[in-house]
Amino acid sequence: MSSSIGIVGIGAMGRNLALNLILKGHTVSAYDIDSDQLQQLQNENSNIRTFTSLGHFVDSLAKPRSILLSVSSHLVDEVLSDLLNFVEKEDSIIDGGNSHYKLTQTRQVLCEEKGIEFVGLGISGGPKGAKTGPSMMFGGKLSVWNRLSSLLQSIAAKSKEGLPCIDYLGDNGAGHFVKTIHNGIEYADMQLIAETYEILKRCNSLGNEEISDIFKKWNQGILSSYLLEISAEILVEKEQDRFLVDLIIDKAAQKGTGRWSSEIGLEYGIPLDLITIAVQQRIISSHKDKRVILANLYESNHSPTSVALEDLASAYLFARLLILEQAFNLIITVNTDQSWKINGGKLVKIWENGCIIRSSLIHQMSKLEEKDFSNLLLNPDYQEIIQHGLPSLQKILSSTITSGVSSPLFSSVMQYFLSITTSRLPSYLIQAQRDYFGSHGFERSDRTGLYRHKWLD
Repeated sequence: MSSSIGIVGIGAMGRNLALNLILKGHTVSAYDIDSDQLQQLQNENSNIRTFTSLGHFVDSLAKPRSILLSVSSHLVDEVLSDLLNFVEKEDSIIDGGNSHYKLTQTRQVLCEEKGIEFVGLGISGGPKGAKTGPSMMFGGKLSVWNRLSSLLQSIAAKSKEGLPCIDYLGDNGAGHFVKTIHNGIEYADMQLIAETYEILKRCNSLGNEEISDIFKKWNQGILSSYLLEISAEILVEKEQDRFLVDLIIDKAAQKGTGRWSSEIGLEYGIPLDLITIAVQQRIISSHKDKRVILANLYESNHSPTSVALEDLASAYLFARLLILEQAFNLIITVNTDQSWKINGGKLVKIWENGCIIRSSLIHQMSKLEEKDFSNLLLNPDYQEIIQHGLPSLQKILSSTITSGVSSPLFSSVMQYFLSITTSRLPSYLIQAQRDYFGSHGFERSDRTGLYRHKWLD
């Protein structure tokens, strides 16, 4: 019997996706050059057919074939090139990794020239989510979605209402674009939690167990999220008699999706500084040797200034709202430019469960009208978060400065909010400077048109 789907790449994600599919009643073929990986998969479920020959693997699939790539982004072109020697017209190749959406667009054109359908499928949830139910973001031809949707919906996470956390987002890179911005939000949320932890540790002189208890308490209401939940667990994990988190070197790695988010924001002229600062902090963290030298050179005695937990909670929620506000502004802008089918209502339903950024705040947003996503700051439902969060954030930043605690994301939240709510910024002086040295011209507030001034020599 031919398999209903094939998976290329049996690492942690590919293996667990295969197991998820087989448990949902689908027939699965798996290909990998590593025979040991395939044997491990066979040991977990002998019903999965495994292959080290790409040709035999392709031949094992029912036509039109559906092949899911679960390989590192830098290997996609190599694997795609090999597959194109075996697949036939109307077959579908699905890239389930973290690829840049513009590369997905290029690959789709390449495949279409050969009559092959190419899909960019964003998958979130990590290896555990892949097995128990991931959140998935589908980008490709609507006809391919109609053919594959029932299979993919069967393995997806389910919302509280029982709906599959997957949807059609449009053609030509839409799925991978949304997954990129999802990961950008993830970067910012992680940085925010790390700063919150550091504030509690250094300003309030709390230990890991006490901070874990605070996170657990927060995780019972509107502040709750998957990332906050796992952070509470991480903080109390011990290795012998020491907390494991205290033994980990403070150098945060990255794979590029956060940076891509920032670059897309710059390309489209949409503020995305909260994600960008999270990316920058990972870069700064990698300069460990330099930081140690400078810390010894400029170290000063700071007196810890404690923060009120209710203020920190309000500031934390305020920050998370602004992270989403920036992300949705970018998503809506790019969606319009690319003529995709993305909307805020679809996204929050996809992100309700299974994905890394799932949270009570996102679940709450599933009740919003589509028009509300274009500017969350104007939504009356979030006025209270802003009104409580702003004065609380001011207090938090005052304490972090006097305590000598780095809190760049919290600081950026304040600066972004102050800028976006200021009716007249000092940008008029910048325009005057540009006209002075480059004769670039400027617009005036008292008349229309572009003007150039003859500045003093």
